[in-house]
Amino acid sequence: MGQPIRVTLAGSRKGAYIVTEEHPDGTLVVVPDKSAKANDPEMLAAYRAESEEIADAFDVEPPEW
Repeated sequence: MGQPIRVTLAGSRKGAYIVTEEHPDGTLVVVPDKSAKANDPEMLAAYRAESEEIADAFDVEPPEW
């Protein structure tokens, strides 16, 4: 199997993802690219900020990093 196909999404699902399936109709199944999250300080900061926003919305404590 070759290298995984990596994509970057914008909007409410912003981040790096890996394509795990590609269907004949062109739809894709993706999963978060955990290697990118671990290695990119900018992306990690974005995930932390998003986690804090979600925690605020549900009035809970954000995860500890």
